[in-house]
Amino acid sequence: MTAHISATGRLISAPHRIERNEKSFVLSRLAVDLSHAGIGGDGTSFGLLAFGQAAHRLAECETGETVSVIGQLQVATGTDPKTGKPREGFQIVVASLMSARFGWIAESALRDQERSDWTRGAL
Repeated sequence: MTAHISATGRLISAPHRIERNEKSFVLSRLAVDLSHAGIGGDGTSFGLLAFGQAAHRLAECETGETVSVIGQLQVATGTDPKTGKPREGFQIVVASLMSARFGWIAESALRDQERSDWTRGAL
């Protein structure tokens, strides 16, 4: 089963490009305010994983910039770099990205298989 999500928030980590097996992608983190009507509540963050044109545009964004994304929500597992313990969180495989800097960018050419190959275990 696949969950799709639309989220708007601020980038809390500088986007960084990673090259693996002659393919590249961009990672970042998005903080989202979950309060209702501005009355208290918690925020959460999502890992962002972008390929192709969406990756290129995400790489141009800066920490603190507001962006909106649409994509596939996944549970991602990894290792906490500080403690070495396993951790679990959510990441969004970005299909579309919007920023005031460049408007909407849709990445529809990415095949589902290529996406799943790269997203296994990425956090």
